[in-house]
Formats: sequence, structure tokens, C-alpha cells
Amino acid sequence: MTDPQYGEPEFLCYQVIKQVREQYGPDCDLPKTTFFKLSYISNERLKSRGIEVGLPVHWYQYGGVLTEDALQTGFYESSKKKWSSNTGRNIELSPDIGEDDFDVAEERKTIIHEEVFDVVNELGGRFGISIPQDYQYENHSPTDFIRVLHEFRDYLENLDAEDSVTRENYVSGVETSFSDLVGETDDDVSLPETIDEDVNDEIRSYLDELIQTYDDERYQKMESAFLDWENLTWQMARNGMYSQLYNFLESFWESFSRVVLRLKHEENNPLHVRSQWRIERDEELEKFEAHLEEQRGVVMKNREDTAVLNSVAESYSDTVREMFGVPAQNEGWDE
Repeated sequence: MTDPQYGEPEFLCYQVIKQVREQYGPDCDLPKTTFFKLSYISNERLKSRGIEVGLPVHWYQYGGVLTEDALQTGFYESSKKKWSSNTGRNIELSPDIGEDDFDVAEERKTIIHEEVFDVVNELGGRFGISIPQDYQYENHSPTDFIRVLHEFRDYLENLDAEDSVTRENYVSGVETSFSDLVGETDDDVSLPETIDEDVNDEIRSYLDELIQTYDDERYQKMESAFLDWENLTWQMARNGMYSQLYNFLESFWESFSRVVLRLKHEENNPLHVRSQWRIERDEELEKFEAHLEEQRGVVMKNREDTAVLNSVAESYSDTVREMFGVPAQNEGWDE
């Protein structure tokens, strides 16, 4: 008999996979994203009881996830699978894996089993990804900003508002600076009939809350890009470019995750993993800033057609920065 290969972090994940199949049937799928979330939530429940298993995790675009590069993953396998709404990876235990493969004291095994059982029973199987994801954001978001951004994403994903510009206008091909986009504020500027003021009021409310909850000390490296994204998002809403807002938020959220989120909210990750994240962040920030320029070109292209950009003053962005004590440029970006 060989010595056990795996420890407590792997045993927690093993129990998640095992409990999903035992509670919901052997044919129940376990998408990788759901597996990550159930494992993360189980770990948080254990921590609330004072039980630390050393699970390597970090926050990313859709919540808290496992850091697979920091785990021994030989006890499970993933295979590509297509579901009705999307394509992903289905997680299953590797053949011949059992509890004897995990070097965990029996008392600790019992505690981990009990906590995972409750989490899977409450949030797993039949619920899909939305329930554990919403639960995770509501109960475990490291900051209010992350929770609000998730709520804003849900709002935009379900937004049903008619665009005021045609599809062919969603191409930039325009090189322009950010300051060229805006002119003097004019509260009396008339908006096109297709602009939905109720929708824009809701969007403005979310953007204001995001500005108020942004942690400018913890997320300093992404601060200037965030404010530019916020400003452009509002201009796009004022232009009635509603169909573009969700994808624009997703691009920001992905870059935000890679530049600051996974580095600022992580646990039990080895140095080589964190070092790789630091190496990748500058390139990611540069890529997102280039994307901002492209979006500015799109908005600029539609300025004359809608006559809306002239109502969005550059002073608005400056006032927001001043109100919340945000500098115009980032300084002191070292970790």
C-alpha cells in the first residue's frame, strides 16, 4: 500500500465532487465553475468554525475560485462538455480514488465531510451556477465594490433597452484622446427619443455606488482605468449604446481581476503563483487601456449623430475624482 498522496485541501475538494454525485445521482454534472464555488464556500464555512485546511483560493471575475496551479489535482479529471446554455468542463473523480488516498486525521475528515455535505445540499446539484455564485457574492465578497459590480453586471445582462445607434456604428477606426470626447455641460440638451431615462437613472445609480465603494488604496493600480471606464460607460448610456454596456463591463472586470483582484484577495497560494500574476498584470493593464481607446473611438464616432456627448462635461469626471479624493494619475503602484 502506498502512502497517501493528498492532504486536507484536496480532501475538501474530493468531498465536494463525491457529495454532488451521492446527493444528486451519479449522472449529475458538476461544471468546473460550480465545483470551484462549492469548494470555496465549504472552505469559508470551515474557517468560520476555526478549521483551517489551507485551501489555495483567490477572487476572480466570477467570484472566489480554487487556484488549481497550487493544488495536487490528480484525484479528479475534467472533460469538455456542452450544456444547453454554454460549454465548459465537467468534473469527475479519477478512477480508484478513495478516502485512503488522503492524509487527513479521521476527526478532521468527519468535520470536513459534514460541512461539505451541508453546502452541497444547500447550494449544489439542481441549482446550477447562479445560486452558489449569488450566495458567494452576497456573503463572501471581500469589498462592497465587488458586490456592487456583480449586481451591476446582473442588471446589464438582463437589460432590455433599444439602442439608438445601428450596429455598423460600433466600430471605432477613430484615433482620439479622452479629452476630445467631452465638451461643456448643458443640462438642456435634448436626447434622442430612443434614450431610456429610467434605465439611465438606474445605470447612474450603480455607477455612483461603484465610485463610492471603490477602494482606492487597495486597488490603486487600476484606479485611473476604472474612472475612465466609468466615464465611458456613462457616455455610452447617454448615447443609448445599451447593447455594448455588458461586454464593456466584462472586459473591465476581467482586467480588474488580473491586475489587482486576484493579488489582493488570495489565500494559501505559493510564491511562484503570485509572482506569475505580478508578471502578467502590467501587460493586462496595457491591453485594457488600449481597449479603452477603442471604445472612446466608438463613442466619438457617434457624437455628432446623437448630440449627447456635448452634454457630458470633462468637469464631471474631474469633479468625481475631487469628491472622492481620487488623483488624476496613479502613483505608487508597487505591491
